[in-house]
Amino acid sequence: MTKPTPIPIRPFDDPSKGEQESVHDVYEDIAGHFAQTRYKPWPIIESFLLSLLPHSLGIDLGAGNGKYLPTALKAGLEMIAVDRSFGLLKIAKDLVGDKGDCVRGDLCGKSWRGVFDFAISIAAIHHLSTHLRRLDAVRTLISTLQLNSQPPYSRFMIYVWAYEQGSSSRRKMGTTTTSPMVDSTSSTSNTNQSSQTHPTHEFDVSSSSHHSKIIEDTSDMSRIEPTTITEKNIEVKEQDVLVPWVIPSQSSRSKRATTEIEIVTNDQKVSSEKQKVYHRYYHLFVQGELHQLVVDAARAEGFDHIDDEQPSGGNHGELGKPENEKRRWMRMRSQGWEKDNWWLEAEVGFRS
Repeated sequence: MTKPTPIPIRPFDDPSKGEQESVHDVYEDIAGHFAQTRYKPWPIIESFLLSLLPHSLGIDLGAGNGKYLPTALKAGLEMIAVDRSFGLLKIAKDLVGDKGDCVRGDLCGKSWRGVFDFAISIAAIHHLSTHLRRLDAVRTLISTLQLNSQPPYSRFMIYVWAYEQGSSSRRKMGTTTTSPMVDSTSSTSNTNQSSQTHPTHEFDVSSSSHHSKIIEDTSDMSRIEPTTITEKNIEVKEQDVLVPWVIPSQSSRSKRATTEIEIVTNDQKVSSEKQKVYHRYYHLFVQGELHQLVVDAARAEGFDHIDDEQPSGGNHGELGKPENEKRRWMRMRSQGWEKDNWWLEAEVGFRS
């Protein structure tokens, strides 16, 4: 008996149809079981929400079962949970009752523009199967934020699954390394101690082709070295996979609850136990890919990407030249790798 493993997949001929079958339909079928295993907020996201000003208005795009709604309520925030799955939204609504709003919608839906003080999209954008669709989702997220000329600026956070997996990862996909390095030719910076929940290291890098403020959970991986992503080190990676989700049989549930179930994976049949195996599409992000995606999305929306070491809304260097300067700007606040995920936080505003 072996555990199910992710299956590399070629691009869908019809991305919309492929995502419907391998993402949306699957989550409708597994909503109840999925929600039982997704109830604890991740620390960095929880810290982000708790750092926002009370009464801030926000949106969670791809909210799933709404597990961040209670944290938002605790922080005195008003946050709308948006998801495509009826089943997951019902669970989210049951979680908060009339204290929170849950709306059925799409990651790329254009229902809101310039409305929110903050936005999050946690473990959702990686379900989109093309670069253009992922870019559109980030553009949509950025466009929902209102723009201020002075603090507090609107902020957003994005989490996606990483191709670079820690040595203790249970996902069994991508690459298992002691450091999420994509190439041997990398540049290093000075190490500073971070104040995140887990022991971390932070690295400051100014180039937009590298990470700035790379945060790493050192309990699982050694030092991260910021890395330029090149055609050479991307072409051999299997970043698009179908990830199995097992619904255990009744007998297995009584024995092992919601722990991992060992199954036989050939043609998705599981011995006499007849456990149901679903497969969900994921795009695994390599180091630097999320950073560049956000920069590209911001620029497509008409924002200047301010160098990450500059003050918010700063007019420095090329940005100080009127012919090069745009009124709207976006700046990375922090970003990094944490427990097999890449994440980043950024803020947006405009120059008066």
